[in-house]
Amino acid sequence: MGLSQQQASDRMGDGRVAFLLPVALLLRWPHSSLGLKCGQRMNSSEKSEVLEIIGGEPANIRDFPWQIRILENGSHLCGGSILSEWWILTAAHCFKSKNESALEVTHGEENLDTQNLTKIKVDELIIHNNFDSWFYLNDIALLLLKSPLSLGVRKVPICLSEVADIEQWRNCWVTGWGTTVPKRSTETGLQKVNVQLIKWETCFELMPLLTKSMLCAGDLEGGKDACQDTTRWIYSSP
Repeated sequence: MGLSQQQASDRMGDGRVAFLLPVALLLRWPHSSLGLKCGQRMNSSEKSEVLEIIGGEPANIRDFPWQIRILENGSHLCGGSILSEWWILTAAHCFKSKNESALEVTHGEENLDTQNLTKIKVDELIIHNNFDSWFYLNDIALLLLKSPLSLGVRKVPICLSEVADIEQWRNCWVTGWGTTVPKRSTETGLQKVNVQLIKWETCFELMPLLTKSMLCAGDLEGGKDACQDTTRWIYSSP
């Protein structure tokens, strides 16, 4: 992941431990002092009945409080998930350059037009060593923040599944900001769509470049999708 064991150890002093990604994905982040549990909606909103995206609907940040937005030079770049007060999980292919100084995150609001958004600078970008930008292999990255998130009702860490058998996963959601029609501008409001996992063998017949490390989800009959720009979305199974 680009960090030596010594560098990781050096982060222990200020509570920001830089774990190698495989280790980070197995961690249970502690939040007991804040009364928070990963994946816990502390104040869920009522379900919206207005359908505005492909098979989905507008989302309230309280329903997906781990959702954050990544900016590059002030412009919307990608979505991500809160792992802890210091760490953000996102996709490696979002970052064509590794200029951490241009990156910051916003959190706790579902609308991109919200005034006076709280922004936090990124201290370090960690991209998987074996990321392949052509085939999207190991498409995963971590962001280490310069200052910690203030976790609360609208800012809750996502859970990292301990269920090895993904056949057991149910009620999966894709959330984020993206385009609902090709060549249209990004939706300003957070969107969500409920999708089902598709068997790997079925998906491989449609997309031969699929590897065993990838998930396939959607609707074989159409009508449900992560829209045109999937880099702006995150996938979760509440």
